[in-house]
Amino acid sequence: CAGGYSPSVQRWAVEALGVYDQRLALPLLRRALRSPHMSVRLHAIFGIRRLQDSRLASTIRPLLRDESGGIRINALEAVAALKPRWLESEARRMRKDPKSYVSRTANRILGERSTAFAASRKS
Repeated sequence: CAGGYSPSVQRWAVEALGVYDQRLALPLLRRALRSPHMSVRLHAIFGIRRLQDSRLASTIRPLLRDESGGIRINALEAVAALKPRWLESEARRMRKDPKSYVSRTANRILGERSTAFAASRKS
């Protein structure tokens, strides 16, 4: 990200990019997803989620395997909000996450998806 700025400044700047034109923000958000600073990666996830474009879920997907459980759970929540076709397979894999809060979130997301599917079949 922006060399010379503290991770604190970087994380808020990165998240703010999510409210701007995607063409301008996306290259910087993608770079921020690879930051060595967890807080910068986290706010990049928030920024991409704010863009509300399901095609961007794939940019967050590598963070579903991040070393930080906090990053994994926020990446999963963001991906769930963007609803890519591969969400279910990733959520199923994450049910076995070593962090219980991540596995509970994966189970919740899978439950929500099956409830929504069942409701759509009744209509």
